[in-house]
Amino acid sequence: MEDILLFILNKLHRLDKTCRIQDIAGSFIIEKLLINYDSIDYSSKLNLIENKMLSIIKRENAKFVNDGFEEPFIIKGSSNNLISKSESFNILYNSFFKNNENCNEFSNRIGRDILRLMGCKEENIFITPNSYDEGIDYWGFIKLENIV
Repeated sequence: MEDILLFILNKLHRLDKTCRIQDIAGSFIIEKLLINYDSIDYSSKLNLIENKMLSIIKRENAKFVNDGFEEPFIIKGSSNNLISKSESFNILYNSFFKNNENCNEFSNRIGRDILRLMGCKEENIFITPNSYDEGIDYWGFIKLENIV
């Protein structure tokens, strides 16, 4: 089931338009199950995979609604056979496909943001070279009046 969800996420991530669920299911059958379009098993698998995809999409949408978020998938069409991304799609996508950011770059970015929230101006924030010593790699100047 998770393979199907990952496939849907990858397909929709690359597209910026509404798609037919049947087309995504057909791609899954050809690319993942290695069943050709002209095979005898294709049409029976297509119906099965299409129904699985629709139930997975509805399940993921329900999870997001229960957590107070917008549904990541927008189901359209009178037959519920069309799908597109919503604004919260990237939240679901990023939960499966993590950003491969370097941990030092991440800590530098977070440190810069913390100093900015504390009142440092951008020109007063300094990131020291990464020394890999588990010490502080960022510092800044804050006016006393910003703290008090």
